[in-house]
Amino acid sequence: GTPEERKVSKIYLLLYNEGGNSGKLMVRKEIRATNTGGTFTGDDVVDRTGIPRDGNKFVIKAISLKRQNYQMVLLVNPTAAILGKAVENSSTLADLLTVVTETQANDYNTTDGFFMTNAGGVIQILKSDIKDGTIIAEENPLSVPVERLLAKVFVFENKTQGLPEVSSGGTIESVTWGLDVTNKQT
Repeated sequence: GTPEERKVSKIYLLLYNEGGNSGKLMVRKEIRATNTGGTFTGDDVVDRTGIPRDGNKFVIKAISLKRQNYQMVLLVNPTAAILGKAVENSSTLADLLTVVTETQANDYNTTDGFFMTNAGGVIQILKSDIKDGTIIAEENPLSVPVERLLAKVFVFENKTQGLPEVSSGGTIESVTWGLDVTNKQT
């Protein structure tokens, strides 16, 4: 996508306790990071030699967590409605998934950028994955690719065959095409 389509203005890290979709939100952390200058910057971005940081990826500063298993979701450029379903000690993962599913496609693209979330779905974090210190945590980050919940689709004429010949006043009927839906929910 274009730089505007990859724009990141807001990021939220959500950690739910175990329990599948009934897991309660335990941690909601706003990650202060943007990529408006082409490279990720912000108060929560690790800026240290050997730690990757460019326009596509970065490492967040370590946060203190209770050592337990979690389910993790990242929200990038979330809508107010989606963020409203991420209330610590109250919301469940099912609440979040419901509002994401019910959000209309036009609402996913805001002035803050396209809404993005975990490309591979909810990530399970085991208590054994939680590191004992800041440096070791930041040097061993968990990779979380994100993707937009909307896709661009371009439809072109077949250049080798061109457009079919249609007599004056004629019409073309029954043209069909479709897309595969790959990640309707987080």
